[in-house]
Amino acid sequence: MKPSLFNRSLLLLPISGACLIYQPANAQLYIDGHIGFVTTLVDDGELDDRLSGQGLSGSATAKNTTRIGGRFDVGWRWHPNWSVETGYVFLGDAELDIEGTGPIDKDDLEAIRIGSGSGPELALKGQYALSDKLEAYGRAGFWMWSADYSAGSSVDTTFSGLDPLIGAGVQWQFKPRWTASFGWDGYKADQDMNHMFSVGAQYYFGKKPKPTKRTAEPTEEKITEIYASELNTIPEELTTAATNEAKNSTEPAVESTAAATTASKAITSTESAAESPAAAAIANTATTSTEPAAESAAAATTASSATTNTQAVTSGAQNTVAATTAAAVTSVNIASKIKTDIFIQRELQDLKMLLAFNAGDTKLKIGDEKFNRLAEWLKAHPEAKMRISGHNDNQEAVSKNETLSYERAATVARILISKGVPSEQLRLEGLGASKPLFDNGTEVGRRINRRVELTLE
Repeated sequence: MKPSLFNRSLLLLPISGACLIYQPANAQLYIDGHIGFVTTLVDDGELDDRLSGQGLSGSATAKNTTRIGGRFDVGWRWHPNWSVETGYVFLGDAELDIEGTGPIDKDDLEAIRIGSGSGPELALKGQYALSDKLEAYGRAGFWMWSADYSAGSSVDTTFSGLDPLIGAGVQWQFKPRWTASFGWDGYKADQDMNHMFSVGAQYYFGKKPKPTKRTAEPTEEKITEIYASELNTIPEELTTAATNEAKNSTEPAVESTAAATTASKAITSTESAAESPAAAAIANTATTSTEPAAESAAAATTASSATTNTQAVTSGAQNTVAATTAAAVTSVNIASKIKTDIFIQRELQDLKMLLAFNAGDTKLKIGDEKFNRLAEWLKAHPEAKMRISGHNDNQEAVSKNETLSYERAATVARILISKGVPSEQLRLEGLGASKPLFDNGTEVGRRINRRVELTLE
């Protein structure tokens, strides 16, 4: 005696429950609905052979071999490239007419019937990215089908079974949480194969993880070469900027020095020129004492004006000297800044390769002493701001990625603060898996993407 469909369906419950209840951090739950046409590839000649095999005469005719069908699943995407689906399949019932055979029993009907039905399914599904929004998929598993059959008034029964299923198709993401799909599924039911061609839609609870393409994994030697070139080379644009700024800052200083010299000469000449008219006016006043008082007053006014002009020229020269001094100080500051920039850029490059993390971890692999020089520089330059950006690979859920990457940035910030750097100089951000350096489809690529980056602002 065969077990009932209900008893067989119970076998799916612990498997489906384990898949949907136990979810790692990066798992994504989704629902998937499909509707389409179902075709059972069986012809009248094959049915006649089945009759003959049972020792029955007469003929059989297949009916309703093409019909409407569909499936509804709940999926668990536990990896960007892998999912598990469980749900219900409805394939409809194919029919056949039997003539000239006389009475038949249940065994005869089971041998000649067209296999189809409906029931629960469980399938493993693999996805592969063809582009940012398009992916191909394949699925395989098993389903527990059941169908009602009757032969006149003598036989009225239900047949059921457990058989494999396979499928393939493409999915296109048209919204952040929605995809549309077109696919083929093959459902075996005893000796017959049912083909379903359908269209469907999937809704993801949370941002759908993008599947990754398998690419050549970068070698350790290549990675070391890339980092070594960065560690030993100051960026060309920084060196060029330093040279230009040094040149531009020197020229004004030279020009200002020349201006100061000219101004100094002008002061000397003006003072001499001022003294001569003043002395002449006094002498003239003393000798020509009999002239009217008005003339003496005019001479006094002339002398006063000469003195005032002398003071104005002197004040202008002093301003010129002050401006020249300020320009020279600015030149020194710019040169110092350029030297400091080159130093801190090299320091940040030295740290770049060291700020790596294990999967799912926020603990650095290096000691706190590696941050000593950076901390001292930041304390000596309170005007500087440091952006600390945490990153992760794509093996976690979106919300988990952002939290984990932020915690990694916070780890670095806590070390700097413990060394006396004011928290006001630091800005933290968690970027999750949004800015990978290498392909997340490789182990080495994922290891590099789990990092923290430091940027001066």
